[in-house]
Amino acid sequence: MKSGNMENGPKKKKSKRNIILLAIAVVGLAFGIPRWWYAHNHETTDDSQIEGHILAVSSRVGAFVSQVYVRDEQAVKAGDTLFTLDPRELEIKVRLAEADLLAAQAAAKGGVAGAGARVAESQKTAAQANLESMAANLAKAKADVERTRNLFKQEIASRASLDAAEAAFRSAQATYAAAAEAARGSSFTIAGANAQVRAADARLVAAEAALDAARLQLGYTVVTAPTSGHIAKKNLENGQQIAAGQAVMAIVEDSPVWVVANLKETQLASVRPGENVEMEVDAFPGKTLKGRVASIQNATGARFSLLPPDNASGNFTKVVQRVPVRIDLVDPIKAGSGNPPLVPGMSVSVSIDIRSGG
Repeated sequence: MKSGNMENGPKKKKSKRNIILLAIAVVGLAFGIPRWWYAHNHETTDDSQIEGHILAVSSRVGAFVSQVYVRDEQAVKAGDTLFTLDPRELEIKVRLAEADLLAAQAAAKGGVAGAGARVAESQKTAAQANLESMAANLAKAKADVERTRNLFKQEIASRASLDAAEAAFRSAQATYAAAAEAARGSSFTIAGANAQVRAADARLVAAEAALDAARLQLGYTVVTAPTSGHIAKKNLENGQQIAAGQAVMAIVEDSPVWVVANLKETQLASVRPGENVEMEVDAFPGKTLKGRVASIQNATGARFSLLPPDNASGNFTKVVQRVPVRIDLVDPIKAGSGNPPLVPGMSVSVSIDIRSGG
């Protein structure tokens, strides 16, 4: 009897152990197979963050700050005044440009240069009339000398009369040549006067452009919001001197945000635009957001780093690269009702369903 009980004891222990192992195996399969199947059909990463449009605000001119009208986190609309600059120096530049414009107008076509051109035109007209008069005198002198020569041959006119007629003809020739040269010189004078008019007109256009530029610079002393959003990273105070192009604050746009997931290059084989995405934002534990793959960047993130790797340098170590993938939100969480807004920089965990592609 004791021998039989001793044999039954090990059998019962072995049976219990088998039942426990079987239960463990069933539980493992129950949890493991779905997880394996999920991992087989999804690409996941926690190297993801929310992105949005952030505009740096700067001044186009350098000056002292007169007044700042906004504070950090303040909501602004496009066109709202953010700050103003001291305009006095630029107002002086505008007045100088206005004076230069008046001087250019005085020297332009309707002023000094135009008057010179009109005088040159009058001189040309007078020279042309004088040339015509000298031509008439030359023709008369020529006719007189020919008539006197005929009379001299007929012994009707004296030698003195012929000499006088020939002298008058030579004088008329010389006078005509001088008039012709004067008429030709008047043409050059008109060309020079017209060139001066064109130069004065060009200076007038330049003065008008300089005045427009000065007024434009003066208008830059009032800095307005280029878009609607919220002020961030304000680094500006009244009385501060700023330089042109210096970023003094940023505006986080109110436009919809998106997610950038940095997937390993080995995960991209089955990722396609249009695939469905499930996301969890660290700021909203327990809530799942829906999204869709919008695009895959055509270069790895390392290509855009400050010092991109140069594998030809001889110090090559193979490192799995990451490629940014843009994901558009289908149902973003709305701010309010106790929910903070989705803002650029928040951490996100992403799971892409690679079966859902077109």
